[in-house]
Amino acid sequence: MRLGGKTSNNRLSSKLAPVLMAAVLLGFICFPAQSDDEIGTSFADLLDELTVSDFQSKTDAVHPLEQSGDPRAPAVLQAMLDGRLYHHKEGQSIVIVERIDSGFHLTDVLTESDLGTAGRRDVKKISVNNRLRSAIRSAIARLSLTNPDAKLRLAAVEQMFRDATPETSALLREMLEREKDKRVIDAIRAVVALT
Repeated sequence: MRLGGKTSNNRLSSKLAPVLMAAVLLGFICFPAQSDDEIGTSFADLLDELTVSDFQSKTDAVHPLEQSGDPRAPAVLQAMLDGRLYHHKEGQSIVIVERIDSGFHLTDVLTESDLGTAGRRDVKKISVNNRLRSAIRSAIARLSLTNPDAKLRLAAVEQMFRDATPETSALLREMLEREKDKRVIDAIRAVVALT
């Protein structure tokens, strides 16, 4: 026996090695690394739904976008409401535009990267009708209900007052239990009383 301690350590190491290797492999199987493409796939699919010409399909896509939990969703919905959400024909991507003299300045929604400028013929506006516009406003309002800024929460409740539904009322009842700001509480009670 050479250096008994070392021999014991070597035996222990040789016995633990397969167990550790199995744990590492199990980790890779159960929790595979996700690429940026895989993470963004479902959000990308939802964005694709907005490019169709059928307004019902677009309206149906608003709620899943709202519920996606993706931090890009509020900006997408607001841009759509403002008429600044476009389909970039060349890159087949959804972009938020800013109007400039020569056309538009583009920001890719998925990658949030600056795509530079494009002419009016290079992009197609994602159109909305009144029903879709109403659905977007309600979705934005619901997303704003959890904003730390009381003014934004109040604005969200006031928007819901204009589009009050039984679903809105149930959502606001839940919010009422957590809300601390008196103005927001009063506004919530007014909407709940209306529905």
